[in-house]
Amino acid sequence: MAQILTPDRFRSYLRNAIDGEGWTQAAFAKEFGFSPQYLGDVLNGRRDPGEKILDAVGYERVVTYRPKKVGVA
Repeated sequence: MAQILTPDRFRSYLRNAIDGEGWTQAAFAKEFGFSPQYLGDVLNGRRDPGEKILDAVGYERVVTYRPKKVGVA
């Protein structure tokens, strides 16, 4: 079962997925149809991953919300 990842953990996962398969960042970006600059921005936390990057590693974005804790000191 795949894990739900925080943004930081996703970036680490993405970096490991690229390195683990022997890709350069430029080759990975070209193979999956986005720019190396965009990939670098995602890996460095300057941008969020889009659908192409998420699809390349088999993930999807899920947004969640929870109620605020009221009256907790």
